[in-house]
Amino acid sequence: MKIDIKLMIAKIFAYIWLTILTVVVLFPFFGMLTGSFKTQKELAANPISFPQAFTLDNYKLALFGTDFLEKFLFSVFLTVVSLAICLVVGSLAAYTITKLDLKIGKVRINNFLYILFIIGMLVPLFITVTPLMMAVNKFGLVGSVSVVVLIYAGTGQAFTIFILSGFIKGIPNEILDSAKIDGCSNFMSFIKIILPLLKGALGAISIILILRVWNDILIPLVFLQGTGWQTLTQATYLFQNRYGTNMPGTYAFVALQVIPVLIIYLLLQRFFIKGILAGAIKG
Repeated sequence: MKIDIKLMIAKIFAYIWLTILTVVVLFPFFGMLTGSFKTQKELAANPISFPQAFTLDNYKLALFGTDFLEKFLFSVFLTVVSLAICLVVGSLAAYTITKLDLKIGKVRINNFLYILFIIGMLVPLFITVTPLMMAVNKFGLVGSVSVVVLIYAGTGQAFTIFILSGFIKGIPNEILDSAKIDGCSNFMSFIKIILPLLKGALGAISIILILRVWNDILIPLVFLQGTGWQTLTQATYLFQNRYGTNMPGTYAFVALQVIPVLIIYLLLQRFFIKGILAGAIKG
């Protein structure tokens, strides 16, 4: 049996590179997890070692000393509602732009609308904060939770439409034409034909948008100022005072914050991989 030396060397280098990447990615998580079971003194003495004596005091402080459940439920509310709005509106918009004939007079504007949304992806979120704050302040809506939800849902539209448009373009028009012959309206064609085919793409988008909202601190910090509402990301600062930072408590709090995201990723993993592979094949 002939051995392909070049292929074997390539595989060895690939495994070595993947091992290095795995260590680089997991090392901060390892430091956070082990540090959450240490005392402040032990963490300062050796931040990357295993804890000599495991302590759960940091987790008790994170759970019962910060109103963790209230902040967790509020973060879940912001994430779920903004994600639902973003996916519903974004999928309908992508379908409309991609498959329907939109005109102003005799001029078709589908491509113009698509480019307009894509331009939105080029604008960083922090640049929009000042004009948004001026508009929200003018209408007296500073501190409104609904404003935060709409900002998250609105700023996620460009990415959602960009991804879903690529998938919907790959669906043959003959299928939709057949549905119309059978009496389906455009909306029913979307519900019965397009939506079931978008499960993989919607799963992939959901993971990305969930991470974006769950880890964000800028929008709640600016638009919920002066209220009692706080997300988990904002609450991380509760472990700081003028004398220093309780790093073991911070690590425990962040570990509890990461767990829901990991669970969601594991639940949506097959949809995420399917969506990425399908996007690669279409591309």
